[in-house]
Amino acid sequence: MTRRGLLGALAAAVGLGAARATGPGEAIVVGAGMAGLAAARALAAAGDRVTLLEARGRIGGRVWTSRRWPDAPVELGAGWIHGRKGNPLVALAAEAGAAPARAGERAAAWGPGGQAVDIAALADRAEAAVEAARAEAEALERDVPLRAAIERSRAWARLDAAGRQALRHYVAVEIEHDYAGGWEELSAWWFDEDEAHRGGDLLLPGGYDALAAHLARGLDLRLGVEVVAVDRRGRRLRVRARDGAAAEADRVVVAVPAGVLAAGALSVDLPAGHRRALGRLGLGRLDKTVLRFPRAFWPARTDWLDYLGPAPGVWAQWAVLPGPVPMLAGFNAAGAARALEALPEAEVVAAAQAALADMIGGRIPAPEAAQLTRWAADPFSRMAYSFTPVGGRARDRRALAEPVEGRLALAGEHTSAAHPGTVHGALAAGAAAAAALIAG
Repeated sequence: MTRRGLLGALAAAVGLGAARATGPGEAIVVGAGMAGLAAARALAAAGDRVTLLEARGRIGGRVWTSRRWPDAPVELGAGWIHGRKGNPLVALAAEAGAAPARAGERAAAWGPGGQAVDIAALADRAEAAVEAARAEAEALERDVPLRAAIERSRAWARLDAAGRQALRHYVAVEIEHDYAGGWEELSAWWFDEDEAHRGGDLLLPGGYDALAAHLARGLDLRLGVEVVAVDRRGRRLRVRARDGAAAEADRVVVAVPAGVLAAGALSVDLPAGHRRALGRLGLGRLDKTVLRFPRAFWPARTDWLDYLGPAPGVWAQWAVLPGPVPMLAGFNAAGAARALEALPEAEVVAAAQAALADMIGGRIPAPEAAQLTRWAADPFSRMAYSFTPVGGRARDRRALAEPVEGRLALAGEHTSAAHPGTVHGALAAGAAAAAALIAG
């Protein structure tokens, strides 16, 4: 990809292209995830001398392609390009030489003991019930948790125990997994106040990390540098690392997850409005457990396996990973993720295996190997991605995206009002942060 081609893709994502209002200078970008990479590229193209600092020993942030198994790359972070129409990641993938493939949508479902479930009919009925509950919640004077809206609804009152279990499963796999928040936390009014690209999802069989690697080419990148403070009290911004090293810059983009900021692990001198907006964000949990098997035991030509087990939302959905190696990725969000993160890895794998055996209704081969995530325990993430809780709005993300004094900006999926929780949202947010600082 040419430098002009990459910048064109970023410009198209955010409408970049206005004349520069401030002269070139020195810039520091903290965090080499997709937002930080995009910001660093745009600032460098505008003439700044840019240094990109990353605490980890790798780039990509929550885009994390594990190559522990040489014959089978595993996406432990982002796994899909969500929507191919108008999505800047599609153009970026093409220019990076990473050929996307269409993601499959064929699903099968079982209850305990291998009892087959008509997942399509279940989903249609559950979606209608959720929408009816939300319509009733719209008449309330104040926002309530999604759970309260559903359990107070007429649709819920009409359901028997099996119907309520089916509805709870739908909420887990279609809402909690998508937004990384529990139904007891998510805003009934605003949890899905975002925009979606159309056209179906795509996969990157060669690895999502190709996009991050492409964005990083030619940048002055320093790995293993954990920034702990950004101070704007002087004429220039001062950035301090864990080892005591410090540097100054004319402009700084802080592109770390909201969880790192909320925990105070990176102290940024932010105005009160930014701090209030940050406090109104939900810090989501979504973990994967990837199991590698000697043979496939699930139905052929199936992309998703749903399990309506005894514990709602626990091991509720599995993705059949494409490729010649038989692999399944199990998802757990919110409370289910929190409970599993407290267990040793061997116990998590054993629980996953037991759930799969119950789902299939018989013996299954033992997994040959496993890889799993604990995003909330990762000191450089402290979350999966953000969600909108009760009391939150998209305007909080817009407030976080506002530059401070024309020289400091936050960037990441949490600053994208239109596309939070997505890689393309992070990419556009990074480019937008750079554009705002360039414009002064």
